Amino acid sequence: MTIVNEDIRLYGANKDAWECRNHEYIVDGPADTGKTWGCLKKLNLACLKYPGSRMLVVRQRQVDIRDSVIPTLQGKIFIDPEYPVKAIGGENVFRFRYANGSVIICAGLDKPGKALSAEYDWIYVNQAEQIRLNGWETLLTRANGRHGKTAYPLVFGDSNPDIPQHWIIDRRKMGHLKMFKARHVDNPTIYDQDTGVLTESGKTRMDVLNKLTGIRRKRLLEGIWCGVEGVVYPEWDEKANVITRDQLPEAVEWFCSIDFGYTNPFTFGLYLRDNDGRLYLTNEIYMTRRTVKRHCVDIRKIIGDKKITAWVCDHDAEGRATLLEEMGVNAFRARKAVTDGIEKVRESIIRAGDGKPRYYVVEDALHEVDESLRSEHRPICTMDEYLSYSYHEGRDGKPMKEDPIKDNDHAMDRDRYMIMHVATRGRRAVAEVFG
Repeated sequence: MTIVNEDIRLYGANKDAWECRNHEYIVDGPADTGKTWGCLKKLNLACLKYPGSRMLVVRQRQVDIRDSVIPTLQGKIFIDPEYPVKAIGGENVFRFRYANGSVIICAGLDKPGKALSAEYDWIYVNQAEQIRLNGWETLLTRANGRHGKTAYPLVFGDSNPDIPQHWIIDRRKMGHLKMFKARHVDNPTIYDQDTGVLTESGKTRMDVLNKLTGIRRKRLLEGIWCGVEGVVYPEWDEKANVITRDQLPEAVEWFCSIDFGYTNPFTFGLYLRDNDGRLYLTNEIYMTRRTVKRHCVDIRKIIGDKKITAWVCDHDAEGRATLLEEMGVNAFRARKAVTDGIEKVRESIIRAGDGKPRYYVVEDALHEVDESLRSEHRPICTMDEYLSYSYHEGRDGKPMKEDPIKDNDHAMDRDRYMIMHVATRGRRAVAEVFG
């Protein structure tokens, strides 16, 4: 029986992190450097070495555990039909039990359930740059040696580069957290470790990364912790603008907004307005290569029996006609003045006089992950776009404030349509309604 795949050895940062006993560490680097595989391999072998050990794997969102970590465990770590691990949960696997009594529990910080009330020997955080400092510090208290089945407690993770002011960088500077730098050349599925030549798989995967531009290129190809130059919404603050679903207020009105797309993402948003006039993006679709007719199936499920005050969408005639035919919707034409719209969005996302923004995104708003976008390292949801939406750079090197880059801005357009509609609806003519 094959216990673990030893055909692929660890190199570079993954090898250096193998023996690390620092209570907290992170393997950092650009995309596709084998960080997740290396971390899960270490976690798996610890489960085999320490009977009865209790391990936790977390990401910010539970849905991302299902789409990333669990397939890696089942497809690349537990590779033998007789592997001594039992998956628990049927189609929704979130727990693995070893024959020696060890267990791996998978959870999202957005839906932790009882996971964070238990003690663990080790905790692995996938995509650690996505979680907040208070989440990391909470995890440190759950793996502090009290469970006592391993030789030492450990909270470790992997991350892609983010802003230089990130808490990960701060904790490293303070000496609390150790970091290991992963590189593409150390990934044996990308580069042959004997010859240093790209593998066939590596050629394809590096070609995807080499086509990235702007901030994603710097972070995901070059591995640089950097901010977005000329970001359109520097006021965007996930701590202020992103909330959990249980924080939603009672709805006074519901709105829908759409930016049509097929090769580019089709984006749909369901928005709640509270009695103070604040907007909340509660649900969204962000998906490529599906027809509007197919999207209408999901939209019906998302809306349910909610009464929609108004629909707003872009000016695509075919998309609007299908929406009318499938949903019976009379929608408003979006007001597409970019500069004015950006100012309205900016006014909504900054903290008002009471210290609260006027626009929020629910952190689990995304209906379904578009795996093709994820594989191309493109934004997969509204929050991703707010972090990367930026202006063109002028000849003087300064951002051209009147000229946002028309790339990966589909949710930005949809939000702008919605916020502009609510802000100006009292002045809109009946003639703007189309059927």
